[in-house]
Amino acid sequence: MSNEYFPHDYGARLSLRGVRKDYGLEGLGFYWCFVEILHEEGGYVKESDIENIAYDLQVRPELCDAIIRNYDLFVIKKGKIYSERVLKNIKKRADISAARKNAADARWKNEEQGEEPAKPTVLPQKPAEEQFESKEQWESFEAAIKWYRDIIDERFQEWADTSKPFSPDFESSFTARELVNNILDEISEKKTLKINNRNIDTIKFLESLLKFFGNEQRKDELVQSIYEVEDKCAKGEVKNKQNYLISTLWNKAQMQVN
Repeated sequence: MSNEYFPHDYGARLSLRGVRKDYGLEGLGFYWCFVEILHEEGGYVKESDIENIAYDLQVRPELCDAIIRNYDLFVIKKGKIYSERVLKNIKKRADISAARKNAADARWKNEEQGEEPAKPTVLPQKPAEEQFESKEQWESFEAAIKWYRDIIDERFQEWADTSKPFSPDFESSFTARELVNNILDEISEKKTLKINNRNIDTIKFLESLLKFFGNEQRKDELVQSIYEVEDKCAKGEVKNKQNYLISTLWNKAQMQVN
């Protein structure tokens, strides 16, 4: 069985209602087989290959031709058939592969050099609107942020390394990593965060994120929390996605038993 995987959205059959209506499950079956073929062929199939594909799949050539041309599911340009969604999937898969290679190379280099990330120093506790009193204090905050980011990134990499490539679990680790990194980018220069109408030290928030990597159940909680926020955003129930996700992760982390 192949270890490669591409996302299949819940409810995809609904967006293929026209195909279902005209060709039933045979049409749906051909559509998904053709999507698989596009992934296998690097995103593009020659227009002249439609008849051969129909023969291999044991379906009528006119059905293949109609589904490819008549439902705005694929693009035909200069004799080649492709799908923007498939090209996006392939690029994302390449990005994941490159990220894993870079992370592995970096870990190997650090192991060879015997390097370990510096531990953060004790941080001053001040409200966000006040500035640190010295350059040294600011640099200390930056060092702490970097240390926690490195640890969180390492945990994500370990998660990805223990998942089968392009499996649902691997896809979840990539999605969670991407969204958490967006949060880290946003908070990296904020000394405190406004969560539940309270000022929470940013470093305390980063410490709370580490709780989600203690075991498989907690990783599942991280993914579930992210998907819940994504769902609320899609329904228009959330105005500021980043802030809502920060609050959600903080609240879930506080409920966890150490």
